[in-house]
Amino acid sequence: VVGGSATTSSFGVPNGQLKANVGTAGLPVDFAAVKADLTAKSVYWAGLAANGAVDRSASNHLTLTGTDAGLNVFELSGDLFDVATGFTLSAPAGSTVLVNVRGDKGGFGNFAMSLTGGVTAADVLFNFPEADRLYIQGFDFQGSILAPGAGLNFTNGQINGTTVVASVAAGASGEFHVPGFRGELPNPPGGDTPPSPVPAPPAAVLGLLGLAGFGLWRRMR
Repeated sequence: VVGGSATTSSFGVPNGQLKANVGTAGLPVDFAAVKADLTAKSVYWAGLAANGAVDRSASNHLTLTGTDAGLNVFELSGDLFDVATGFTLSAPAGSTVLVNVRGDKGGFGNFAMSLTGGVTAADVLFNFPEADRLYIQGFDFQGSILAPGAGLNFTNGQINGTTVVASVAAGASGEFHVPGFRGELPNPPGGDTPPSPVPAPPAAVLGLLGLAGFGLWRRMR
């Protein structure tokens, strides 16, 4: 659901539909409030102490290893992905994985990502609290993305999870897949303030995937 306009070409929504220019009365939620809530959570989660190990091999293969049965937190610079040749994330089945990626940009292209140890894409959240731009090219992204201030350039590949960004420019061969994020993360002190029922202006919609962002907000309450 897009409050404003959406320009699409060779675009499909299997078992669903894309609605644009629905106007404020047609929006299912106050997306300005959702954006404010998720932005606050992004900042808060970025401050959680890392308890997972990050290893970078001589050939620039990144390996993230977590052993906690509940929550595994990693922190690394977005620049590492610019030179990565491979990416492995290992954590126990049923645990939640939070990957805090620092810096104003993040890029994922032309290398493989794998999950081991039992964790699934539905349990993984990549948090970009400072990013204003992201790109994904030729990459099978295993996890959800929270980057409320970033524009996403998604030329081709797959995102297997919820995507929350400020805007999306997607190529014809880029695919968004659901399951959404099902992990468990702590709320900031003071808890949530539920979104107002008053519709938001169109500019407040979180890119093309505002409704997916709402799903993440509901899961994080």
